[in-house]
Amino acid sequence: MSYDVFGDNDNPAAEGFLEMGWWTDEQVNAVVDAIKALVGEPVYEDRDMAQGISVRFLQRLVLLQEAAGLPVPEELVREAHACLDAADPLRVSQREAE
Repeated sequence: MSYDVFGDNDNPAAEGFLEMGWWTDEQVNAVVDAIKALVGEPVYEDRDMAQGISVRFLQRLVLLQEAAGLPVPEELVREAHACLDAADPLRVSQREAE
């Protein structure tokens, strides 16, 4: 449950939730979007197990880790965004709008 759903700044019962690790609605939505993108990505290159794990799948996994607030090397995050942006110009404009 997110902090925004449970309480707000006017609710004394919600005090300290963010410090305890609760997420805002924005964080929850970012994780949900990252999960949807990850499960929509084929696990194997060209859907062929013999070709190994898809690079795009691994990039989506990196972005899920980032959205969840887990430690991820910044260069991996930049590389994932750059590769996914190159393949999808609409994604670029959506990220710029954020």
